[in-house]
Amino acid sequence: MSGAADDVVALFRIHTAALAQQDWATITARLHPNLTRNHIALTAEQYVNQAKEGFKAIPDLEVALDQAFADKNGSFVFGRLIVRGTLKQEFMGVKPSGRPFEFSELTIYEYRDGKVFRILTATDKESIKNQVESLPRTPFDTGYGYGLPEQTTGLKEKFTSLIEGITKGNVKESVLKYCAPNVLFNGIRNITREEIIQQNLTIQDALTDLKVEFDGLVVDEDHQRVGSAYFVTGRVTKPFKDYLPGQIVQQYKYAIHFINEDGQLGALTSVVESEKAIEGGTEAAH
Repeated sequence: MSGAADDVVALFRIHTAALAQQDWATITARLHPNLTRNHIALTAEQYVNQAKEGFKAIPDLEVALDQAFADKNGSFVFGRLIVRGTLKQEFMGVKPSGRPFEFSELTIYEYRDGKVFRILTATDKESIKNQVESLPRTPFDTGYGYGLPEQTTGLKEKFTSLIEGITKGNVKESVLKYCAPNVLFNGIRNITREEIIQQNLTIQDALTDLKVEFDGLVVDEDHQRVGSAYFVTGRVTKPFKDYLPGQIVQQYKYAIHFINEDGQLGALTSVVESEKAIEGGTEAAH
């Protein structure tokens, strides 16, 4: 990474370490006065109070930084945190059961003047709910089992070409070109290229006018990683999930892609932060 990228990653590491240690003074001093979190303006006090609520609900909360990388300009950082704990009171709509949980949180931080200016973050609430309420805990695998690829350029173009290809109908060719034969998904299971192709063809069959709008994109060509947050929008043409034909569906997704030694996608972590139906520019109940 460049010197600027190294600097901003160091700032991010300080922030996450302070969060894990509940060092609110350090965090407050490093927040920009015009801070936003998921597009909502927050004061430093509001940000800290939200974090304190998490520790109140989960007294044994552990936060470990698994991945952190920055763009060459040194203003954006993409991070993946591994979060563990046991709920003691209701939190994010999930009721405590005494069962521990573990999940990954994907986040993008934008820095200005050395302070956190914008935060985009996705929490896998469904994973927490499943582990706490019913399903056994599945440890999150943080190791991907392969070394770094040779450094190449054009990773941003490769990534955006994949997204463009699968949204504009060129699914098979795009996936075969970009993905390894087997891809580690969310650190838990391997999925084949054929499965990825079929999943996207199913979406193509049910939705038309697919569009992608990037909200944040961070590329680390030194280590061949891409972190992104983006909207996917399409019109339903046949029954799809619980949606009806004619509705416009919008997902907000976070993803981190890891490229293997062969220059292909070897592992990815993906979280759908929200999904909603839109009719005439307004949200429909779902």
